[in-house]
Amino acid sequence: MDDPLMHCRGELLRQGFSDLSGLPPDLATVGQYTSHGTTIGAISVDHGERVVAFSDGKVSVQERAFELTYDKIFPVDDYSCLLISGVLEVGNVLVSRLRTYIGIYEDADQRSLTARAKVNFIEDFQRQSLSLALRGLVCMPIFVTYDQVYHQRSRIFITTPGGATSERNPYCVLGSGSADGDPVLDELTRRELKEQGTISLERGLSMAQKILERTAEKDNHSGGRPTFKIIDRDGVHVHTMPPHEEA
Repeated sequence: MDDPLMHCRGELLRQGFSDLSGLPPDLATVGQYTSHGTTIGAISVDHGERVVAFSDGKVSVQERAFELTYDKIFPVDDYSCLLISGVLEVGNVLVSRLRTYIGIYEDADQRSLTARAKVNFIEDFQRQSLSLALRGLVCMPIFVTYDQVYHQRSRIFITTPGGATSERNPYCVLGSGSADGDPVLDELTRRELKEQGTISLERGLSMAQKILERTAEKDNHSGGRPTFKIIDRDGVHVHTMPPHEEA
């Protein structure tokens, strides 16, 4: 007997690929017609009870700043967010399809979709879109969720364009700013874990701000207004950061 939810899942993935069929046909024209988001990241804090998700606000088209206040952290349900780096047209379709799949599943099954099932959907979307990535239409998402079904803690995942997923702890940074931001955040988190045994929420927010400030200085594609969101057992919360709070 056919599973209607699996059929729906397959249709959403096929529709998502169809939605992307009008994107540039070759690598030479990708940069002319698509928008690119850059630095995104996430830090696990308070012994894994929370994650600080952060992004810069800059979006570029043809090497020019197209938007400086773009929020690249997209809630997909009450306890999960997708952070999008790379081609935003691809990322926006992934966000839309994942939101729809979660909503249909939870309405039909009357229970929460597991973190693993959400990650599986992202993996399948990335695999199905691999031909786009080979044309330069690369989307690199970070998936952050509070796993209320099995682990009762917040988790961070990245999925490659080929559909391979890695769970990251205590942090992850992607995008063009990661070359400058990753070494700094690695040093900060190692020091904090050695001295304190965990990263507090306040320190995590301060680290995230420091990384975004550094990447804006070092990377021409990063900058603009930063966004910070906290994901925990109570859901997804927007955090407004006071300026110049040092890590």
